[in-house]
Amino acid sequence: MKRVTLVLFILLVSVGFLFAQENVVENLTAHMNFLCSDEMNGRKAGSAEGLVAAQYIFDQFEAMGLNPQMEEFSKGKMRNVVGEIPSKNGKYVIIGAHYDHIGKSWGKVCNGADDNASGTSALIEVARMLSADRGNLKYGVLFIGFDGEEQGLLGSKYNAGQLDKSGYDAVLMINMDMVGHLKDEGRLICEGAGTMAGGEAFLRDNQIDGIGIRSYPQANSNGVMTDTYYYDKAGIPVLNFFTGLETSEYHRPTDDVETIDIPGMALVVKQIAALAENVPDTVEPTGVSSYEDKTVSFGVTFEVFARSVISFTDGTSFASDTQSAGLFASFPLTQMIGGNLFLVPELNFRYYEATMDKEKGKTYQFTLPVSLAYTQKILGIEQSIQLGPYYSVVFDDNSNMHQEAGLKFGLTFKPYNNIDIMNHLGIGMYAYYGLANISNSESCTVDTTSNMSFVITYSF
Repeated sequence: MKRVTLVLFILLVSVGFLFAQENVVENLTAHMNFLCSDEMNGRKAGSAEGLVAAQYIFDQFEAMGLNPQMEEFSKGKMRNVVGEIPSKNGKYVIIGAHYDHIGKSWGKVCNGADDNASGTSALIEVARMLSADRGNLKYGVLFIGFDGEEQGLLGSKYNAGQLDKSGYDAVLMINMDMVGHLKDEGRLICEGAGTMAGGEAFLRDNQIDGIGIRSYPQANSNGVMTDTYYYDKAGIPVLNFFTGLETSEYHRPTDDVETIDIPGMALVVKQIAALAENVPDTVEPTGVSSYEDKTVSFGVTFEVFARSVISFTDGTSFASDTQSAGLFASFPLTQMIGGNLFLVPELNFRYYEATMDKEKGKTYQFTLPVSLAYTQKILGIEQSIQLGPYYSVVFDDNSNMHQEAGLKFGLTFKPYNNIDIMNHLGIGMYAYYGLANISNSESCTVDTTSNMSFVITYSF
């Protein structure tokens, strides 16, 4: 009799689990269909559709009794949605996902199913699971739908900056950004385990059946910044979960619900809930940052360039100076100013043979450009546009010297994927337009100069 009762109990538990799992899949499907509909117009931060998405999350949180709040920033144009399970000990775990996307690309709506309706939908269902089990949680939980991630982590930056003022003591930040391709990718990636003492063991001990986790101590699987960044800078341990880029339709108009593994998302929901329920009694930061801020970086560029100098000496005549391919090395120091904007002072060196009036000579050129660079990731490609002034000193093998000054324009492209070495390689074009005094001769006044270069870059 006892054996029959035990078997019956196991059957009931199994049926209950399957029913709950099916219910989660149905809920996720409903969230995804709403957030990714064409009427949402790509959920661009600050748009009317972005506000509709925020209100949807707010309503979901409110129905769960999470006392949601709209956290406005960027002069009220953007808003985070914050739901709360109050803490018994004054300490909190933050679970977040950004709900904004890029709007349109080349006139076509980008619905952003993987990026990041998947993380937002999972966030709602994790909140539902934990709110039903709130009596057993060691920590309070803040559930945050971030706005403005695509425009430079604006929502998470604002919230991380407000934590101390709000009186929240956050011990751990868990983020979900692009979790819609578990079956296709074959594993869930976690970045940041090295920021938390015992982080690897914590993940290993709480890994659920049916899911595999590939853990990285830092955010180095593809060097992508996401909403864990500013919490990491505040010294809070961070864990970022995503399924990867290899099969994602990232930032493409084809990133639609039909491409998403929703049953896999249900497993992600269960995994994140399991982690939140089993956060250790004490969470200690290791002092290791998940993100390595490379304020000093080294780049090597192989360059094929053409250069012309037009010197107006008497108002009518001109001399044309054309160089063949040469050796070019660049030493950039890159400093993030904010969001996607960087300051890039460089030291460039060129060595080439110059042809001037049918005579060849070796030429050495030192250039100091100082550029502003705007970087954005679109369709799996990191695109960088640079613009700024430059100053050059040019020597030839006859000890002649001239100086130049003008503007540098640059456009480079790099892959943005899970293949680490590919993320260091790029191609692009540099153009220099300026004024030069190319001779010590009194007959030579001010000249115009231009360089056009096609480059292959490798950055460390």
